[in-house]
Order: sequence, then structure tokens, then C-alpha cells
Amino acid sequence: PGAATMGAIAVHLPADGPPDPRAVERMLRASPHRGTRFERVIQGRCALGISHREDLDDASLFREDGMASAFIGTLDNAAQLVGDLDPRDGERQASPAQVVLRLIRTGGLEGLSRLRGVFAAAVTDGSEVWCFRDHLAFGQLFYRHDARGFFAATEAKQVVAGAGIPYEPDLQVVEDTFYANVDDDTPCALNGVARLPKSSVLVSDGERTRRRRYWNPESLIESARPSIDEVAARFHELMAQATARVLTGSDVLSLSGGVDSPALAAFAAPIHVEMTGRPLGALSMVFPDFPSVDESAYIRLVAERLPIDLHTFQPQAHPLDNIEYWVRICDGPIPVTPPAEAEEFYLKARSLGYNNLLSGDFAEFLIDRKYGILSHLLWQRRIKELWTQLGYRRAKGFSWASLARPLVSTFLPRQLLLLRLRNRALPDDSGFPDWLDPSFVKVPEARFFLHPRELWRKEQMAFFTGPGIGMEADEICSAVSGVRIRRPWIDIDLAEFFLSLPAEMKFPDHQRKTLARKLLRGKVPDEILDRSDKTFFNDFLLARIDYPAFRKWLINPTHRIRGVSYE
Repeated sequence: PGAATMGAIAVHLPADGPPDPRAVERMLRASPHRGTRFERVIQGRCALGISHREDLDDASLFREDGMASAFIGTLDNAAQLVGDLDPRDGERQASPAQVVLRLIRTGGLEGLSRLRGVFAAAVTDGSEVWCFRDHLAFGQLFYRHDARGFFAATEAKQVVAGAGIPYEPDLQVVEDTFYANVDDDTPCALNGVARLPKSSVLVSDGERTRRRRYWNPESLIESARPSIDEVAARFHELMAQATARVLTGSDVLSLSGGVDSPALAAFAAPIHVEMTGRPLGALSMVFPDFPSVDESAYIRLVAERLPIDLHTFQPQAHPLDNIEYWVRICDGPIPVTPPAEAEEFYLKARSLGYNNLLSGDFAEFLIDRKYGILSHLLWQRRIKELWTQLGYRRAKGFSWASLARPLVSTFLPRQLLLLRLRNRALPDDSGFPDWLDPSFVKVPEARFFLHPRELWRKEQMAFFTGPGIGMEADEICSAVSGVRIRRPWIDIDLAEFFLSLPAEMKFPDHQRKTLARKLLRGKVPDEILDRSDKTFFNDFLLARIDYPAFRKWLINPTHRIRGVSYE
């Protein structure tokens, strides 16, 4: 199969005068792993460009009636939108670039919330350009605006190349990333480059740039009051839709022994057989040398119960393998999955002939974020529901004192709680390293502090807040490896459904993922749903620590992060 990596987009709109096509070409050439087949269109003062691989056409350009558009990625509901927009001459096939251009022409920017998929796009009328990406920003888009005009592209290094500015780090951003002191407005770790936040459209005329949200899901929180039977029916409908949307015929599931990926297997496996006549592929890491980590028994159980073609391997990569290369190609630090380990997994999938990887990532953001629920129910005066929650916790051995603390905090002044946070001493058994100054960690703790009565609602929106720095690096890693990552649990229609459920229905007791386990009963093996243990990778990770690499980077470094005692 052809590689499934996402291509690249490039945009240049000067402050005045005609665009510079060479700037677009420089941007596209700066990331050859995005493909070396280039296309370009100039509309008025704006130049748009795309790149993609010879063996994959996942990028498109379109021009019509004084407007032009560029699109990269996947538009999952293209067929539905084409039907709704009633294309000219009865046309039933249209490129994604054509669909988004006509969507904006007919419905304005408000129509962007109807798009589904993983993508980035730009539409221009020759004097203004509108840049946007998918709701949760899995499709990448970076930009810069200066006296010379507006530049935008898929990767930060491409913006640097197009604008002709030095390729150098923003050390403040690097330090903020280290301390998790980042939010939606945090710029890129490359100096002079910004990232477009989630669900936002960026509008520029070359002289000024502004942005606005096209989707704000907070209003959906607890907006529905369905029965449990209605919840079950709607969940199965949306989960089937979410998995069907991402299947291509060259699919492999990243399968573990938890709930999240076996749930995908239960829905995707029969759809894949119906679509292709072949079983769904699955790829799993196994750890025979680390029994506390290994989930082989659960993985094999899922594969035996469903029509799945299972492949396993023992990972060999170390977290710091080739780290200089990865930091450079990812345009900055990587705060989540070590890229060498991700690359090993992706290349293994490619070697087996798969290029579309399904992942159960981020399910917990929808079905397992219940912090603050007691304060939320108390503040909302839902006393019956609160008493039920307290009863479950008492049955699990929680003391009345531990249950009273969040309830009392619900009514305490914000400034008093902040003062207590700033003065809090770390306990001896906290695991906090003695080489790190706690005061530097308390800065983001105080900055992002949430009052107990605000916590639950913010937890429901956790998938929507903060810059996806780790996901940006993972997307580049998958592009280099030649696979595309799809995450059905974060399908927008499914996410909106879970947001709309009342707190007490989504989290009826103190157990993890109770509602999800109930909804999946009969589709996922009971042995998976009834697991009482949770796998931690500590033993494996500790065995993979590369002490020579640590010594290389941490003894007499050229730059020192404040708050770290290198001695």
C-alpha cells in the first residue's frame, strides 16, 4: 500500500503587492517527508501551495469564481457535505478543497463546524485568507505575521523557511514546556512562529491577522437528559459511525489489554470484514521479560473472540535514540511519547503492509475524567445525586473527613485556596526529585488553578484545552514513518454526545469507566471489562533508561533550565 502520511500546505499573503511564489516553494521544500510533489495556485494577492507523496494524493487545490482553496488530510464526511451543497451539474464527486470552498461561499465561516476528519485548509478570495484545521487540531498549522505579510504552513520549520527568519529556539517556550506552563496562546518552540489553536479560524489580509472560534463545545456540557436505553442506542450508533469513518482497507489497530482499544476492535472488526472481506489487523507490543507490564493474555483473548489478524513484537527502541534528529525535525521538545519508540511501532505497522493506524488514545478524556464531581453536584444543588456518590465512596472505605474536604472547599474563597496551594509543602513520599526547585512547578499550578466548583466542568473540556505539543510531534513522526493515525474515540460527534450527558449518568459511581463498561457489555469480552488491575509501565521504562545519553546531555550542558540543580 502507498504511504498514508499527511501532506503539507503553504500560504503566503504579502502586506501589499503580489505574493512571492518562491516563499511557498521554500516552505514546501523545507519538509521533504511531507512529499515532493508540489502544486501551487495564485489568486489575487495570495499564493497557496500543497505537497504530497507520489503514491498518495491526500492534498488538493481548487479555484472557482474568484476564490481558491487548499486542503490536506482527510474529510470524513465529504460525501454528506457534497450532497448537502448540491454541486453543479449533478456532480457527486468533489475534492475536499472544492467542498470547503463551497461550504464557506454558501454558509460563511460558521459552516466550518460541520467538517469532520483530520485536516488543515486555507481559503482565499485574493485579498483575505482564512486558515483553519480540524476541531481538535490533529491536522497541523503554524503561522507568522510580520511587516512583510502573512505566512502559514503545516510545520513550524516551513514558516521559518518561507519568512526567511533564523531557525533558532525560543528558550522561554522550551522552559515553559518543561514546567507544563503552556496554554493555547503559547507560541512554537521555534522563535517567531505561532500555532493556530483548536477550533479556530485565522483571518488575515496581509496587514492584520485575527482569529475566532468556529466551535465551542462548552455549551454542550450536561445539555441532554436521556434515558439509559437512549444512551446505549446512541452510543452504539455513534461508535459504529466513528470507526467506519476512519477505515480505509489498509488498517491496523494498536491493541492493548485495557478497555479503550478492545472497544474499537469490537466495532471496527466486523465493519472491516464487510468492507474488505479480510479481518482487521492488530499490532501489539508484548513484554515477556516484564510480567507486570505484559498484557499478552488479554490481547490474545480479544483477537480470538473477534475476526482480528494479530501481530506482536517486543520493542527494542530506547527513549533517547536519535534524539537530536527528532528534536530538530519536530521543531522543539517532545513532552509525551518518545519519538524513537513511536517510530519503531509505526515502521513495524508499515512493514506488515498497513498504513492506517487506529488508536484508542484519548478515550479517558470522554469517559474517565470525574475529578471535582462532588463539588459540582453540591454547587448545582443536586443533593440526591451527591448523596449517591458519597455512598459509593463510603462503601469503598473513604473516611467522612476525606469526603468533607472537597465539599467544604466548594464554598471557600478562591484567594484562600490559592494561598494554601502556594504555601503547601511537598510530602516526603511525593516522589518529587530533589534536583528540581518546587517553586518553579508552583508557578503553572497557581496559573492554571481551578476552584473546586469549576473543576468538573473543566475536566470535561480537558480534550479541548491546551496546545497539543506532543500530538504535533507525533503527527510529524507518523508522517516520517509513512502512516496516518486515527483516533475514533475523539470523533467530534461522539465527543459531543459524551459532553451532553449529566454528570451522575456519565460517572454513576467511583469506579473507572463505569458507563463505558456497561455500554460495551456484550461486545467486549467480560474478562476485559471486569479487570480490576491496571497496567503500569514503570518496570519496563526503568529498564530502558539510557544513562550514557543522560550524562551526555546533562553534564555541562550549553543551556541550563532555571530551577534545575545540575550539580
